Amino acid sequence: MKARNAFRILGIISYMLIFLQGMLTGLYFGFYLLIALFLFGSPEQFYALLAAGGLFLSIWLSRARRTARSFWLEVLAFILLTAPLDWKLITGPIGMFNYPAFTLPAFLFVLFYMISLFFSYREMDISGKSDPTGNP
Repeated sequence: MKARNAFRILGIISYMLIFLQGMLTGLYFGFYLLIALFLFGSPEQFYALLAAGGLFLSIWLSRARRTARSFWLEVLAFILLTAPLDWKLITGPIGMFNYPAFTLPAFLFVLFYMISLFFSYREMDISGKSDPTGNP
């Protein structure tokens, strides 16, 4: 397994383990996004669809050849994945997100995904031609 894929997997696991504390109970972010997909007509559904698109794009690009286009699509996937987090942070009081079960996984998601983007950039094939044996 390549380093970029390992860091991306760790980032997505961290993303799913972000814990949203509610008034009575809490919920992992992955479950929240799954439930929000069925809240028809709400902003939650829109942002959950963005996150689902980003997750699908990220998984699809993990098998793609490293080109400039695929790199920028990976950046787009990262933006789509962070959109629901940004929306939750903007619409809710910031004090509701100041606990380790939210901040640590959110920080790890951003860190691991950025590291995977760095490795993806380093593996990028700029010339347009690639050696089938994998040698540079």
